Amino acid sequence: MRARTAYLLDCAAVTLFAAVGRASHGEENPVFGVLITAWPFLVGLTVGWLFTFGRTHAAPLGVRAAVPVWLVTLLGGMAVRALTGRGVAWSFVLVAGAVLALLLLGWRWLEARRTAETAAD
Repeated sequence: MRARTAYLLDCAAVTLFAAVGRASHGEENPVFGVLITAWPFLVGLTVGWLFTFGRTHAAPLGVRAAVPVWLVTLLGGMAVRALTGRGVAWSFVLVAGAVLALLLLGWRWLEARRTAETAAD
């Protein structure tokens, strides 16, 4: 998989996280609202990618390589939310951490399984 594709999948995962979260709370204005919720985490995601690439000189394509991306996405997103006066309740941090881990690491795990099965055939 190419780095650009992986980064775009991560952006889609973060946007999905924001959309599902907003829908579960019955928020109005779905498109603008999703962007308002997603942008701090998209900033965190980008910083996480840059950090990981800068440290390893490789795109974080595997599950293990993407753990720092997940952590920086979560912590960076929460930091941006706090700096912009948005809520950062512990319950939100825990739910966001779990959902972002599932989305950002989950697709990589599925891709690794698919690749392993293809190689075994």
